[in-house]
Amino acid sequence: MSQQTPAVYAALSKARQMAATIAVEWDVKGGGNTKGRKSADVFRMLVKVLPACKLEIIPGAVSIQPTRTEETKSGGTMFHQVISQEFHVVSTEDGSMITGGSAGSGMDNSDKYMQKALTYCNKSFVLNLLGVVDQAMDESEVYGSVMVSESQLKELSTALSLTANKPGALKYLKSKIGTDEIDKLTESQFGSAMELIGSVPKLTDAMSAQAKDVFYKQIIDAKFIPVEILKAMNFSDDSLTYAQKVEMTDYIKLLREKAA
Repeated sequence: MSQQTPAVYAALSKARQMAATIAVEWDVKGGGNTKGRKSADVFRMLVKVLPACKLEIIPGAVSIQPTRTEETKSGGTMFHQVISQEFHVVSTEDGSMITGGSAGSGMDNSDKYMQKALTYCNKSFVLNLLGVVDQAMDESEVYGSVMVSESQLKELSTALSLTANKPGALKYLKSKIGTDEIDKLTESQFGSAMELIGSVPKLTDAMSAQAKDVFYKQIIDAKFIPVEILKAMNFSDDSLTYAQKVEMTDYIKLLREKAA
């Protein structure tokens, strides 16, 4: 006897078709604008789609990050909240289920920051589940459009300044996150960005053998002898750091200027 396909899959396919039709109606009314779907419209759509497709969405576990505060220019306090939540999509026909998740960020200067984060999280999940395009979410790439704060921007700048190769670190950041402009990052990208920057060599790190080989070749190409430069600066090949590499580069540059 063949095993029957869980009803949730066919129901979800039907739900996406219905949602696509509704989204087209939105776009016609909005003059083709797919940016910034209103939460109220999204949830009204859900009320239509779920019963028609015999589906229910059951909220699951919620993960709440510590609330972050920042002083505003006017002297007030801005609250930033990031949450993630699990959702179970259940077929009321046979009880079959799929599980997914989403996250959201909220910012407010009163007590609405948590509700904003929850609303964005729910809206993001529904749109992704039903395959409805929202360019505002696409452009932020993550779970909210709240940009990094001034304090977070300072942390990122400081972390970058301590890397052995800032241009290289920014290039690595862009390859992983999609941008090397740290002031364009959202707060939900902040943790990933700090982790990525933290994974590249620091100025205080000892150079790898491969990195030293490349550096010493550059010195030789500049018509200098690596051992003599090391000796002149009282550096050791065994413990040469990236910061000392910078000092050696500056020293060689000075010698070349004097010889010119």
